[in-house]
Amino acid sequence: MFNLDRMETLSKRFDEIEAELAHSGGTFDQARFTSLVKERSGAEPTVVAYRAYKRVLADIDSNDRLLEDKSDAEFHAMAEEEARELRERKRELEAELTELMLPRDPNDTRTSSSRFGRGPAATKRGFSPRSSPACTRVTPKVSR
Repeated sequence: MFNLDRMETLSKRFDEIEAELAHSGGTFDQARFTSLVKERSGAEPTVVAYRAYKRVLADIDSNDRLLEDKSDAEFHAMAEEEARELRERKRELEAELTELMLPRDPNDTRTSSSRFGRGPAATKRGFSPRSSPACTRVTPKVSR
């Protein structure tokens, strides 16, 4: 499961970052700007899912109040159908949030320096520098 207090804190921090990015002030600090943008992009998927989760919880609460009124059978049936859909959406968001709140591997952000790799598998696929026509060097012949 996930910690709702931690997500609320992350959501507030996300709002602070957006406010700081919107009001850069008189001076521009490229390093600070880059740091904020990076932090914002890392938090955005979790914050979006958390806010959707909060909306679903509020919708479930209001729908439960509608379910208490059983005077109109057709309206009650529609509210029951919506309750099933909302509870399914809640389960989906809980699963998504649980995954998003897992600790990230710091090595996942590194980029590979070699596009095709250099191991035996790369040469089997025909990507060795010697066999690739894009990597061969053509030297013009000079007559002496």
